[in-house]
Amino acid sequence: MLATYQRRGLLTLEQCRELLKSANRFISAAQSEMDMEASLAVAAKYGITGYDAQYVALAQNLAVPLITEDRKLRQAVPGVGFSMQEFIGQ
Repeated sequence: MLATYQRRGLLTLEQCRELLKSANRFISAAQSEMDMEASLAVAAKYGITGYDAQYVALAQNLAVPLITEDRKLRQAVPGVGFSMQEFIGQ
């Protein structure tokens, strides 16, 4: 997005760099280490991809709901995944 804004002349390269630095501070504060063994176990248990299993395992580890519009994933892992509409309606 920043590259697009810079290319279109909406922001200077220096403004983009400053925004990127600011965003990186927020991102690094919110990052979590992923337990790949837990992801593998989740993938095997529910028959889902390793990619999807990482999100399920992270949600389980953080004890938070997984908000996803992936209907197949929500069906494969009952009680963990919710659509945004389902989550708002709770």
